[in-house]
Amino acid sequence: MNIAIFLGNMTADPELKYTPNGTAVCRFTVAINKRWKTASGETKEEVSFIQVKAFKGQAEACAEYTHKGSLVLVQGELKQERWEKDGQKHEKVGVVAFHVKFLDGKPAAAPGATKPATPPAAATSPAAAAPASEDDIPF
Repeated sequence: MNIAIFLGNMTADPELKYTPNGTAVCRFTVAINKRWKTASGETKEEVSFIQVKAFKGQAEACAEYTHKGSLVLVQGELKQERWEKDGQKHEKVGVVAFHVKFLDGKPAAAPGATKPATPPAAATSPAAAAPASEDDIPF
């Protein structure tokens, strides 16, 4: 069984890209804070940073409705990536999101800003965003 569920704040605005075949891919990082008291009563804190990828409609929703600081609940699966660069092997573990719930209710735009009723075609077309690789798709 491979299920990850966590709650935290986005560390930066989400990054939306499209693969050459038009699949939306959104990447973002979530900070998870853990606080506890030691036996002596001292408060300690630890922060973990989890890299997340969302796909298709979920990716587009994340890009539209979240921003740096957004509180999100992520449900997904752990995914290990391995690659070689300059002769050195690298690996990292991230999460492929099945579902991202937006919890803070804050608009993605700054207070007082108005969103256009229909976004410009160039902003929503797959060709307008930076391309993502087919390797980004976990299936």
